[in-house]
Amino acid sequence: MYARLASLVSERTSIPTSERDISRVVAAIATAVDIWQVVDLAKCPFNAVVETVQILSTEGLAEVTGTSVRLTERGQALAEQHGDARLVSLRCPDCGGRGVTFQPLHKARERFERLAESRPTPVEAYDQAYVTTSTVFARVAAFLDRGDLAGRDLLVLGDDDLMGLAAALTGYPRSVTVIEIDQRLVDFIRDAAASEKLALDVRTVDLREPLPAGLRPGWNFSLPGGWKACAAADAPATLA
Repeated sequence: MYARLASLVSERTSIPTSERDISRVVAAIATAVDIWQVVDLAKCPFNAVVETVQILSTEGLAEVTGTSVRLTERGQALAEQHGDARLVSLRCPDCGGRGVTFQPLHKARERFERLAESRPTPVEAYDQAYVTTSTVFARVAAFLDRGDLAGRDLLVLGDDDLMGLAAALTGYPRSVTVIEIDQRLVDFIRDAAASEKLALDVRTVDLREPLPAGLRPGWNFSLPGGWKACAAADAPATLA
């Protein structure tokens, strides 16, 4: 069974996938519920994990509801047959193995979680799939730890994860500018920034087109003339 599944995943994604990879995905599903946790635990390429989950679902071995996934009785039987027990994680419970602490950011995180509850639902047209709050603040913490947040002017290129909002809530950046094509998110971020009185500007921009003239000067990584700016972008998780 696993050999056939591995062959299917390899064929559909062009990512070499082994029986061991299928085993890790199945064990990850048996361990976690959220698809992002499954991807993290499986330690396989994102597209391969998603395709595996889709095939398992099609064959009645898993059930997918939103971002939640679980093994069906048939799937559990298959896992037992192959000896795929629940995975044991020994990662730091605070940072999840990321090597950063969120404690200094806990107030910003609480405000972020409250605001994010009402954000627009993801849409496939823009290849959206929101990451967890922990992932968002792990990124913010990494920026802060490396000196790329405090006193900086942060430019976020596409922000369905609301990283710009999270960064602004910490109070560390001098300013945050978000460029986003989804008008729903633009309106949401603008309203959230206004309600929290944040130094955050959001623009509706299609990044397939040149940046508006007012945004082009200074936004680069060479930091000429002491310009303290940093740009952040998150590549699409799929190959679309």
